[in-house]
Amino acid sequence: MIQFRDDEHRAAYDELMQRMAAADCDTNRAAFAYLVALDSVCRDHIRDLYDFEDGCIHSDALATAWQTGTSMKTTRLAFNLFTDNTAWTDDPERLSPVELFSCDYAPYYWQAIQIRFPQY
Repeated sequence: MIQFRDDEHRAAYDELMQRMAAADCDTNRAAFAYLVALDSVCRDHIRDLYDFEDGCIHSDALATAWQTGTSMKTTRLAFNLFTDNTAWTDDPERLSPVELFSCDYAPYYWQAIQIRFPQY
């Protein structure tokens, strides 16, 4: 069972899964949707983060003015779990566990990893 932060997080996740047509898709998109739905700043800027038509991320969203410290962490982890690599970033040091998990969202970040890798 997936642990959600609150009802708003769950509703946003369900909506994103539908919009992404990810319900029967891959765990990459499910983990991405979970993380983006978690952070209200990311939710408000989902079109800056994800192209629904092409089904891909917009890595340039990391350089936008709307990003906050926490939304940057959420975006970085979401992009990493979506792509399984770090080719989209020019700053891989920002992806260290210490860098990413030093915030109140850490339990939900861990949940996203479990969504991405259900076999473990």
